[in-house]
Amino acid sequence: MKKLLVLFVAAVFFTTLISCSDSKSEEEDNDFYSTPDNDQTGGETVDEEEQSKDPDEEDVMPKPDEDDVTPTPDEDDVTPTPDEDEELDEDEIGDDDELDDSDHKPVPVECEEGEVALIIRPFYKDGLDDVEGGGIVNRDPAGTATTDPDATCYSKDTVVTLTVVPDTGFDFFEWKGKNSGDVTGDFPTYSVTMDSYITLRAQFEQE
Repeated sequence: MKKLLVLFVAAVFFTTLISCSDSKSEEEDNDFYSTPDNDQTGGETVDEEEQSKDPDEEDVMPKPDEDDVTPTPDEDDVTPTPDEDEELDEDEIGDDDELDDSDHKPVPVECEEGEVALIIRPFYKDGLDDVEGGGIVNRDPAGTATTDPDATCYSKDTVVTLTVVPDTGFDFFEWKGKNSGDVTGDFPTYSVTMDSYITLRAQFEQE
C-alpha cells in the first residue's frame, strides 16, 4: 500500500513537470516568431518617404534671375575714342593735314564774317627736326591780329605783300604748305591773294 502511494505521487509530479515544460516551450516559440516592437529593438522605424525624400528645395541655391545679370556693354553704347584726324594741335597748324575742308580754315583761328586768315609759320631743319624760327615774314597790309601770333585776318580777296627777312646765319629756302602754290613773286618780295584761308610755311636753312 505504501509503495502504491509513492508511485502515485511520483506519477502526478512527473505529469505536472511535463505539462509546465510544454507550456514554457510554446511561449518561447511564440516569442521567437513574434515581430519585436520599437521598445525591444531600442530604435525607431524610419519612414520610407523620409528616406526617399530629396533635400529641401528651399536649401538649394536658386539660379540667378536673368533680370539680375549685369549686361555686357553694347558696342553701340561704348564711347568712341576721338579720331586722330579730328584732333587739331595748335602747334601744328600749317601742316597740310591740319586744315578743314572749308576754305582750308584752321579750326583755332577765328575771323570776323567776310574775312579769311593768313597763317605763316617760319621754320628751319635741324637734322630731321623742324625748329621754329630762322627768319620772319612781314605782311603788308598787316591785317587784324588774332590769338595766334602767326595768323592775321583780312577781308576776302585782299592782296597781301610778303617780305621775307632771314635771321643772321640763315637763308630763305622755299615756301611749303597746302597753299604754297598760291604765292607769286621772287625773293625777298612775294604776294598772295586772300580768296580763302591761306596757310604757309616759310622754310629757312642755315648757311
